[in-house]
Amino acid sequence: MSEVLLEGRSVSKRFGGLTAVSAVNFAVHKGEILGLIGPNGAGKTTLLNCITGFDSLSNGEILFRGTRIESLKPHVITRMGIARTFQIVQPFPNLTVLDNVTMGALFGSPKAQSEVKLAHSVAEEKLEMVGLIDKADNLASQLTLAERKRLEFAKSLATDPEILLLDEVNAGLNQTEVQNAISLIQKVRDQGVTVLIIEHLMKVIMDLSDRVIVLHHGEKIAEGVPREVTSDERVIKAYLGEKYVAMMEKLN
Repeated sequence: MSEVLLEGRSVSKRFGGLTAVSAVNFAVHKGEILGLIGPNGAGKTTLLNCITGFDSLSNGEILFRGTRIESLKPHVITRMGIARTFQIVQPFPNLTVLDNVTMGALFGSPKAQSEVKLAHSVAEEKLEMVGLIDKADNLASQLTLAERKRLEFAKSLATDPEILLLDEVNAGLNQTEVQNAISLIQKVRDQGVTVLIIEHLMKVIMDLSDRVIVLHHGEKIAEGVPREVTSDERVIKAYLGEKYVAMMEKLN
């Protein structure tokens, strides 16, 4: 097994009397794609918020390359090499697509922070990668939902991350757009970026993930390779349902 890049130890987050994440342990290994699944309200996005400094922990520790980061600000964590996307994409609508991604490079990439020209070069490289280079001079407000998702992807990649946290990047996309997104995520991993992905589409999880963690009511109820996790009785009962199992049996 490769080195542990990101680790959580007894990670907990409470909002008043509500426990959103409860004593979750996890490890993300360098070079892998780790899927994070569970029903709505399971605590998946809250866990990402804790990792990236948007929510402070109630208990526990989060380590990146062995250094504790749970008390750091989001911009510091980003510049250490952890980038993320959000469920609801919010580009700068009155800036061009190129300038949106340039902002990401100026914000996070150590090699591009001090020079706008270099940041533009990084932005063009990422737009080429996500297939938006032909839209570089368009306003972000002119993009379709699928294009805005790819723009969000490019902005995150422009920060030069070691690990990329993806929060439902396929929500609202059609089948072709989802397949394109899968190919893009695989390309990102092939270029050396570790990926942690929250996803409700089981096809995406099965096609992409090396391992899967399942949350339910803020607790981790299963972890393992996709086939093992999707046959776990606790996961079936809490999330997948018998219809999913029947469908998979027909396909196999």
